[in-house]
Amino acid sequence: MNQHREDKLRLRIAENTPEDAKLLYDWRMDPAARQNSFHHGEFSFDEHLEWYHRMMDDENRILYIMMLEDEGDDPTGIPVGQIRFDFSKDKTEAEISYSIAPEYRGRGFGRAILALGEEKILEQYPSVHTLKGEVLSSNKPSAALFMKLGYEQIYVEKEFVVFRKLIPGTFPGVKY
Repeated sequence: MNQHREDKLRLRIAENTPEDAKLLYDWRMDPAARQNSFHHGEFSFDEHLEWYHRMMDDENRILYIMMLEDEGDDPTGIPVGQIRFDFSKDKTEAEISYSIAPEYRGRGFGRAILALGEEKILEQYPSVHTLKGEVLSSNKPSAALFMKLGYEQIYVEKEFVVFRKLIPGTFPGVKY
């Protein structure tokens, strides 16, 4: 992960600003991100802004931007990825969607954003007992990452795989 360590990373909740929307759009339009997304097509920035504002207003969704902070860097940090959680209505389950900025891929930030995102969401939403991730079958690095972080593969389809993690201590009488 270059010379940066995970303890130098932190997550911040993305603010509803035009800068965040543009950053997310640029990351989403990256060819590799589109290839690993369930929706491969391109779309306009205006369409993205509509989605972004709906997402920010949705009480069952929360998005974090992972910022790399280090001495000498911009004091606000360098954005290196995003992670979004889509909650069930009762906020007991959360589905994960994440991406890493193109220039930071392959450097361990995927593992950091999933681990830090889990920590943050469970701290803010203690009612969550199940985390899930859906991954295209062709996205081997993301599938391997979920497995490394203790997710179990619960459903396999030709085009995608579903991973699940039960949060210890949230199901009385269940051994993990």
